Amino acid sequence: LTEEEEMKKFTLRAEALEEEKEKLTTLVGALEKRALEAEERAREIEERILDAKTVSQQAEEEKKKFTEEAANKEKWFTEELEKMTAKMEEDKEKFTQKLLSQVQEDAAQEGEALEEAQEKVKGLKLKLEKAQQEHEESQAEAKGLKEELQAVRTELEGA
Repeated sequence: LTEEEEMKKFTLRAEALEEEKEKLTTLVGALEKRALEAEERAREIEERILDAKTVSQQAEEEKKKFTEEAANKEKWFTEELEKMTAKMEEDKEKFTQKLLSQVQEDAAQEGEALEEAQEKVKGLKLKLEKAQQEHEESQAEAKGLKEELQAVRTELEGA
């Protein structure tokens, strides 16, 4: 081969290599761009993970707080229910004693009106039975409310 042919061959080879270099440079640029995009997506995913962890922690704290509040409310409700029941028992006993005292006093003062006094006793007993029935109904209602509260608590613990 002549020097000129070799120069042409060398020039063609150099041009081919230059084209290959440009292609590789373009490819490297595209790969670098994809790598930057992947890094950005990775950062976004890490931020989402952190956000999700934060929200999860907050939800857990809210659940704990709500459960504690429910337990406190249940305790308060139970205490109030016990106070009400004791007060109702006390009131019932006072009422019963008052009624019995009244009946005895009436019977002593009105010895001749024994039949009338006996009718009063019957009426008072009916009132007492009605009061006891109302008391039992109140206790049943209170028990139902307590069971509902327990069901809500059980649901909360399951959540």
